[in-house]
Amino acid sequence: MSNIDSLLSVHRQDMEMLRGESRQARSLRSKEYREMNKEFNALRSKLSAELPHYVKVSSLLRGPFAFMLTLLAILSC
Repeated sequence: MSNIDSLLSVHRQDMEMLRGESRQARSLRSKEYREMNKEFNALRSKLSAELPHYVKVSSLLRGPFAFMLTLLAILSC
């Protein structure tokens, strides 16, 4: 019976140690993820500030073109 008890206590100690290690690894991963995410957001905002913003002609003319088609459809009836 004492062998079983000693095996159980060793198993419990091992499980506690593994839980602690997994907690520590998880917190380290989340810290690294946060740091990488901050760096990525800073780089993305820097790139978007440097790149020129082009406005497509099709997006500018979409509203007037739709209005003209609607007006032509109403007047042709």
